[in-house]
Amino acid sequence: MKQFLKILLAIIIVFGVQVAGSLLLLHSHIIRWGATDYEVAMPMSGDKYAEVISATRAIDIYKPQTDVWSYLVGLGADRKGFYSFSLLENLYGCKISNQINVANRELNVGRLIPITSPDAYGNYKEGFVVLEVEQGQSFVLEGWGSFVVNKIDKNSSRLIIRSHSKAPHNLIEKLGYSIFDMLHYIMEKRMMLGIKDNAESGGQIYTSNSDWVWILSIVISGLTGLFIVFTFNGYYRLLIPTILFTIWQLVFFVLSPKQFYGIILVIVVGALIFIYQTFLKDKKRHI
Repeated sequence: MKQFLKILLAIIIVFGVQVAGSLLLLHSHIIRWGATDYEVAMPMSGDKYAEVISATRAIDIYKPQTDVWSYLVGLGADRKGFYSFSLLENLYGCKISNQINVANRELNVGRLIPITSPDAYGNYKEGFVVLEVEQGQSFVLEGWGSFVVNKIDKNSSRLIIRSHSKAPHNLIEKLGYSIFDMLHYIMEKRMMLGIKDNAESGGQIYTSNSDWVWILSIVISGLTGLFIVFTFNGYYRLLIPTILFTIWQLVFFVLSPKQFYGIILVIVVGALIFIYQTFLKDKKRHI
């Protein structure tokens, strides 16, 4: 029982430090990834639909506005998916195509942008409804937010997405929304990078192999950190997982979701375990 309490205390401390650190140090990065001060403060057409503006994110895309728009309006399970992690999208029936369907370049108010596969009758029921459209430049999705493609010059554009949220009524809801913002950021950031990659490369999307390697690296390193809490002794039960999960969060939330960073993360995990087993295991430390 005493050993169990030590492990439980270690888990609470390690994960408490990580949650506090991410909310205090990373949250501002997450809710305004890529956006300038002006873009965060500027009014957007969809603001009137938001109880709370939860995030404004932006990215430069080195293609003309019309090219970026043609990919942006391909959002949806009935079109080109969401340009995010293809293996996760496929679980929801979001089919990805490398071809631009000219007939699907138009958006209309009231159209549903589905997030799941159709039912047995071919009907899409879950998704985001288009509330406003300015063809070739912007649209607003109910329950998500505003999407804008601004022209920088004839060869480049700026994609800006402003996410909406409900107003929290208490501290628990505020914490829950903050955690949701972080999870939504992972998918939305990957989507924006996916649109950029598609537009700049003419439809050559990220490969699913790259997604698999990155996601598996994140999962494996995270589970290994938890394993360390259970198996390492003394202060190292706190110190090494804290170091590991700090690096893990930087890779997960700050760096781009590329397989190279995932592989490096796994190497770091292995190095920490090697250092412990070789140099630290037999040293006396108590917790």
